[in-house]
Amino acid sequence: MLKEFGSEIIKSNITMNDNSREDNRSPSDLKTLDLFKKILEYASYFLGLAFIIGFLIWNFYLYGLGFKEDNIIQTRFVLSGVIFIILALLLFFIIELLYNLSLIGINFFRRTKFKKNKIIKSLTLNDIFTGIIILIVCIFLYVILIFPFIPSGLGGGAPRVIEVLTDKINMVDLTKLGIQPAESSEIQTQQLCVAYENDSTQVILLSDRILHLKKDKYYGSAYLPGVSQLVSNNYCKKNAKYWLLKSYFCEILTNSKFCQK
Repeated sequence: MLKEFGSEIIKSNITMNDNSREDNRSPSDLKTLDLFKKILEYASYFLGLAFIIGFLIWNFYLYGLGFKEDNIIQTRFVLSGVIFIILALLLFFIIELLYNLSLIGINFFRRTKFKKNKIIKSLTLNDIFTGIIILIVCIFLYVILIFPFIPSGLGGGAPRVIEVLTDKINMVDLTKLGIQPAESSEIQTQQLCVAYENDSTQVILLSDRILHLKKDKYYGSAYLPGVSQLVSNNYCKKNAKYWLLKSYFCEILTNSKFCQK
C-alpha cells in the first residue's frame, strides 16, 4: 500500500511539473508553436495535392505510351505535381495582372476611378465538380503539350538519350525490333529515346513504334554529351509529343489517316 501511495504521489508531481512548464511558456512561444503546427498542416496538404496531381500526370503520360506502372507511390509524382502547381500559379498571376492592367487602361481613357470588384461566395458541389473537371482537362493538355519538354530533373517527362550496352546475341534481337547498332560497334546501340524506366523496364520511343524492353539483358548504358546529344534530345521530345498526340487522338478518331500511318 505504501509503495502504491508513493508511486501515485510521484505521478501527480510529474503531471504538475508538466502543467507548470506549459503554463510557464510565454505567449510568443505559444504563437510560434501554433504557427509551426499550421505550417506543417498546410505543407502536408500541399504535398498531398502535389502527389495526386503528379500521379495523374504520370498516368496520363504513360497511358499515352502504352505502359502501365504498378508502383503507384513514387517521389517523382510529388516533384511533377509541385512543378505543375508552380506553373499554374504563374499563369494565373500573369492572367490576373493582364486583366487588371486592361481595366486600368479602360478606366484611364474613361476618366473614371479604377475599382476591382471581387465576388466572394460559398462553394457548392457543382462548383467543386466543375473545378475538378477543369483541373483534369488542364493536366491532360499539360501532359501532351508541355510535360514532354521539361527535363526529368525538374519534374518533367522529357526522354533521356542513351546508348544501350548488350552482347552480340541480344544485339541481333534488338536489330530485328528496329534498334540499330552504333557505328563500328557490335554491342552498343545507336542513340535511343528512353521516355520512362523503372527497375525492370525501359520505354523506348522509335520513329515507327514504342518498345517496352526488359533491362535484365543489358550490361549498362552510355551517355555521350555534345552537339549530337542535344540534337537527339530535341528529336526525342518531339517524338514523345507525337506519340502522345497519336495515342489519344486515335482513341477518338480510329479511322483517321493520321492513325493509319
